[in-house]
Amino acid sequence: MSICKCHLRYFILLSLNIFKKKTLGSLLYGAALGATGIFFTACTLLFAQLSENARGTIGQPFTFLVAAYLLRAIGDVSNEILSWLSPFGWILGTEVYVNNIWWPIALTVEISFVLGASYGSVFGDLETFFSNIEMMTNLLKSGDGLSLTEQFLSMLMSVLSMMCTIPTLMIMLKLKAEEKRNRTEHLLSRAVSHTKVMGSYLFLSIVFGFVMLFLALIGLWSAASPAMEDPISFEMMFEAAMVYLPAISIMIDLAVLLIGLFPHLTGMIWLYLGYSFFVVYLGGLLKLPEWMEKLSPFGQIPQLPAEEMNGLKVSMLTCIAAILMLIGFIGYKKRDITG
Repeated sequence: MSICKCHLRYFILLSLNIFKKKTLGSLLYGAALGATGIFFTACTLLFAQLSENARGTIGQPFTFLVAAYLLRAIGDVSNEILSWLSPFGWILGTEVYVNNIWWPIALTVEISFVLGASYGSVFGDLETFFSNIEMMTNLLKSGDGLSLTEQFLSMLMSVLSMMCTIPTLMIMLKLKAEEKRNRTEHLLSRAVSHTKVMGSYLFLSIVFGFVMLFLALIGLWSAASPAMEDPISFEMMFEAAMVYLPAISIMIDLAVLLIGLFPHLTGMIWLYLGYSFFVVYLGGLLKLPEWMEKLSPFGQIPQLPAEEMNGLKVSMLTCIAAILMLIGFIGYKKRDITG
């Protein structure tokens, strides 16, 4: 009997240890994805300062992304030191589900605030910079009594919000990827409901969207304030950023709708996000019709402080997001989950 009790105790302790390691591994895996998104978002902001046109702003970050991937790949098969020169190597250094090492996450995030802060540091010279470049003034929303810097803030927040949407969509679409690999059937065949499975992904996606936007706001404000003679108030920046949460929610809930009703079309959400970036960011420069911008939820958001707050429009966007979410949940609950 004592031998059986020892075996039982050993089995319980082993099970608890495995559960603890898997739980920590899952948290670390999510943190690794988030840290990677934050790092490359900050890199894009840095390259935007160094580029003279939109082509450079888009091309240089992708070039850096490919170079970082190749460097890690070469290091994996030849010299491990090379892998640590790449941000992808830092993330792999976490050894998820094996040793669960957290310090590479802290390293990645720390470097990402440094890069992101460099964007805010140029705010002090924006007036001089914009006044001499007609193309830049065409990108801005005109606002009575507002400086060019404050008008630039309106445009910048729309871009940042769309960039923050990328990792949130990756989290939500992870549900479809897990389904494709036949990993959700194991959950749904038990006592876990369709609603709970999808709701967990949606919750993480929405929370991460808010955190990403808030961190971008903090980094921008903390770097811009010391560089400006007359700093923009934190309240103004906060309102200009958080007003985009309904637009981000619509993108997330549109992904929920596609997963629930049209899972084979989930990739279309990336085309829609790309369209949104094109018409909102470059619409004024290219003199595109206003209706094209309004087809995007980001084009419906009032660009504070250059535009006045429209509470009715923001409320309607929030209601649309809720409707999309509801339809997506109903569709996901009714359809068969197959790989």
